[in-house]
Amino acid sequence: MDKSVDTRKSKIIVIVGPTASGKTALAIRLAKKFKGEIISADSRQVYRGMDIGTDKPFDSFDFAQDRPAQGKPKKIGNAIIIRGISHHLIDVVEPNDSFTLGHWLELAKKAITEIEQRNHIPIIAGGTGLYISALLYGFEIPVVPPNPKLRKKLEAEIKKYGTKRLAKKILQKDPQAAVFLDTKNPRRLIRAWEVMEATGKKFSQIRKRSAQPKYNTLIVGLTLP
Repeated sequence: MDKSVDTRKSKIIVIVGPTASGKTALAIRLAKKFKGEIISADSRQVYRGMDIGTDKPFDSFDFAQDRPAQGKPKKIGNAIIIRGISHHLIDVVEPNDSFTLGHWLELAKKAITEIEQRNHIPIIAGGTGLYISALLYGFEIPVVPPNPKLRKKLEAEIKKYGTKRLAKKILQKDPQAAVFLDTKNPRRLIRAWEVMEATGKKFSQIRKRSAQPKYNTLIVGLTLP
């Protein structure tokens, strides 16, 4: 037996790659072969109604097998059934709902546990790398709701001074965040400050990765043909 494999950890398969690289098709094939269920790791596929440009797997329907009623996908619990395979974390919130990395992690971990209880293999497929890294390396991201008043203030600040001023404030409080902080992305900067304000913690503490993956993971990387 491979001594490098910790048999106490959950076993998962992760499929990554750019849009249209065949992640869903491969995930379905593997799920059929190894009794798997698929968890979407895509930050856009969580939103109901946002079907165009999000590469949701609805074009993979087998109408004889899946029998979507009135154009709507068949569901078992919170999972959408496509080609007889359960797909999780697709169409879970409305477009105007707040949905953060913390929310996704919470739902993904719950789905993994439930899939394992059915003696199936969790297969993570998607193009949002931050979601996958956070899951595999144990980011403990708190579920912090948006603070509209704070966001409005920070948006006004960025509009007036650009991103440099807010980035400087964050890095003064948390120099270690310089390793990963996207100082030119207003949305990421605002979210970082929002989480720090709400939790009283440095963002680098929250984003700290564990030395080893949390799961026994087979990672499959796809490229465009």
